[in-house]
Amino acid sequence: MRIASKVEYFLDQTPHLTILKNTNSDRESLFGTKPVSRKNIAIQKCTAYANGTLAGKKAGGDVAATAEFFRGHWKGYAGILLFRGPVEVTIDSVDGNRAVGSTYFPGDGTSEQVDGTIQGNSLRYSYTDLERMNITLTKKGQNSLSYTGVGEGGTVTSTLTRQ
Repeated sequence: MRIASKVEYFLDQTPHLTILKNTNSDRESLFGTKPVSRKNIAIQKCTAYANGTLAGKKAGGDVAATAEFFRGHWKGYAGILLFRGPVEVTIDSVDGNRAVGSTYFPGDGTSEQVDGTIQGNSLRYSYTDLERMNITLTKKGQNSLSYTGVGEGGTVTSTLTRQ
């Protein structure tokens, strides 16, 4: 019988999630954090799933257990260095590993369609305005995303929060 566990925990008051498949332990790499001690980690919940019924699994392949996490409205200020402007990302629907929605830039009133792919804790999509931008949204916390846009003009970054 195949089994899996979803472990939700806090490290330095930041929520994290890991999936253990057919094992009861694994190494977790959390770049940029101080060494883990009993004082800075707290297990929130551990949920076991039997026979491959892990949340998010669908016929046709594995889907990230956190796919639904991306659904909703997110806001932040994106840019390069000090040159930043407001950005809003709305994910209207998640179906398997596909996410559909829009990105709106209130500063100039433009918007772009989101038709992306979710893999693990990241959602990736592209759009072409003046240049092609490859966008990656990565789960940072329970209500925050890291926004990274890479194009010919450089890399645009932001932290988006759930609204």
